[in-house]
Amino acid sequence: MKVAVEKAPKSRVQLRVEVPPDEVQPFLERAARELSKEHAPKGFRPGAVPFEVMRSAVGDQALVERALKEFVPRTYVQVLLDHEDLEAVGQPEVKVEAVALETPWVYLATVAVIPEVQLGTYQSIRAERRAVTVDDAEVQRELERLRKLRASYLTVPRGAQNGDRVDVTVSATVEQTPLDIGSPEKHPLILGESHFVPGFEQHLLGMREGEQKTFSLAFPENHHQSQLCGKTVEFTVTMGTVQQRVLPALDDAFARGLGKFSGLQQLTEQFTKNLREEKEAREQDRFQQDLLREVVAQATYGEFPDVLVERELDTMLAELKEGIADLGLSFEVYLSQLRKSPAELKVQWQPQALTRLRAGLALRAIAKAEKIAATDAEIQEEINGVLKQFPNLEEAKKRLDLDALSDLAAGTVRNRKVFTFLEGLANRRS
Repeated sequence: MKVAVEKAPKSRVQLRVEVPPDEVQPFLERAARELSKEHAPKGFRPGAVPFEVMRSAVGDQALVERALKEFVPRTYVQVLLDHEDLEAVGQPEVKVEAVALETPWVYLATVAVIPEVQLGTYQSIRAERRAVTVDDAEVQRELERLRKLRASYLTVPRGAQNGDRVDVTVSATVEQTPLDIGSPEKHPLILGESHFVPGFEQHLLGMREGEQKTFSLAFPENHHQSQLCGKTVEFTVTMGTVQQRVLPALDDAFARGLGKFSGLQQLTEQFTKNLREEKEAREQDRFQQDLLREVVAQATYGEFPDVLVERELDTMLAELKEGIADLGLSFEVYLSQLRKSPAELKVQWQPQALTRLRAGLALRAIAKAEKIAATDAEIQEEINGVLKQFPNLEEAKKRLDLDALSDLAAGTVRNRKVFTFLEGLANRRS
């Protein structure tokens, strides 16, 4: 088999594949056997008709058409296996040029490939890891948040105040048209701590149970409900139950009541440790992203083929769907609130998709240049970490593509090792 590779615009290549007659013949013979199962001549058993008999019975064109169904896919895959440097993306566009019997068969396959990446002087990258500190005020805020989560509530016969929990019945209109805000009855709010629309809760202060009030508010230009941005909405609110929050004392008894602390000091130490670990994780992520941004800024890239960008956009959309589902929400409802279709989101995400692709390709290029790869043991350890999230292997098989998981694990481990390598470079220069 002869293969000629010619570069085409927008990170594509055209492959001219020529297969000699002796290598074509097995495809023709298999095609003849398959056709004989459907059209066996009289006196012959299906699947056991000599090749020349079937050729005479159905004609060359029928043999060629059936053989091509196997010939192109199998030879194309072999071409990719023989040319490891061709990192094809998506399906090829195939044009058959010559397929006469007893002559070489020739076809052209045009396919997108991973863009070329020319790395800059990444060995000299600079980035600074910032020191992480946790002060007493941060710890106290977390302890106060925990107190609020463990608070009790007492119904009180007075006007509502900040910190109270209230139930309100709400209706709204915009430009004299009723606004759909879901169920209008008994919206629970913690006054001063909810985030509906700026100014809404201030109008509720002082209202008693059963009292009704009508007021108007202008929605911010950047509100998440885009259809309301900059518009004035008229609300009618009826106050339900008003409950005063009663916070528990922050003492040893409170800490012991959480089940695993000997007293307030141990609880405070644990919160300090948790905050430090969270900050260190965020700082590690920021530090790595700084390193990656510098690597990407130095690199130059070939054109990104449309199929590669579309695949990245599909990945982003799948990630969004999974995130919405994890919150127990409907993706369709989410889209209706955004007033956007999946296609519109993809258009909006184009720049982000290209940024993600550039970052991923830069990491791959460094791994190749520095001969960084994941070992089998590291890949298996990464896979095991994912599988532990499922109750058993059968459930994991239902939810996961295990072959794809292996490739994903290899890429994850490889990228982690590349970041470790980059951090070492930056640390040596700091």
